Amino acid sequence: MTSAAAATAPSQQLLFRDIAIAIEGLSQSPPPTETANAIRTTKFTWYNWLPKSIFQQFRRVANAYFLGISILMILGSYATYLFQSPLDPYSTILTLMVILLITSCKEGYEDLQRRKSDQFENNREVTVVLFEAGTLKETKTRSKYLRPGDIVKLEGTMPAPADLLLVLTSMHSDGNKCYVETANIDGETNLKLREAPSLLLSNELGHVVTAGRPVPELFRGTIQAEEPNANIHKFVGTLQLESCQHAIPIDSQNILLRR
Repeated sequence: MTSAAAATAPSQQLLFRDIAIAIEGLSQSPPPTETANAIRTTKFTWYNWLPKSIFQQFRRVANAYFLGISILMILGSYATYLFQSPLDPYSTILTLMVILLITSCKEGYEDLQRRKSDQFENNREVTVVLFEAGTLKETKTRSKYLRPGDIVKLEGTMPAPADLLLVLTSMHSDGNKCYVETANIDGETNLKLREAPSLLLSNELGHVVTAGRPVPELFRGTIQAEEPNANIHKFVGTLQLESCQHAIPIDSQNILLRR
């Protein structure tokens, strides 16, 4: 199930939101846009690439210095009543322009590669699970179309397409856990243990989890999750299932972060 454990600055007072789990169709909480789960790591668009790139290059002291020298040389050549410059200003200006243009082309190419990577990730095929009249149904969609509350099925070494709450795994009879790699998040290549909330094994649905049966009762309910923040090692939330009397606490060990 997609939840909210992605990245902004932490605050003193935690803010929470309720996410309805979509077991019979589209999420009851529509996203701001149709591609709310899409990622964008590019810096430029086709129309602001050149001006934005050149503007950012003048944040470098060397470029700003040579621009200032060029302006002084132009004044010394055409406003001789102020002062005179013995040097041709265009030699410096043309050199600066060539350097800026080459750097802008390099940044534009790198940004184009990031755009291609974003498109690949946003169009990755994802399996979404629904229940129709109590019968499990799997549908295929694109990663960018996922919504908070969707039930997502991962297989093998497939990367998490969103921040997910772990509910049921193939190791359901052995602690209902799995192992994940977080190298793209924290740089660590060793596998880390993640497990579904432990109370799922000890409450009214314990026998369902142990048997590994995905049934509507295991998902029908809401998640109360903290707002996105920058702390990837801490998560606070609860899972309230209609079939359980008490809310089930959620922590970072129950969350699969998008990578």
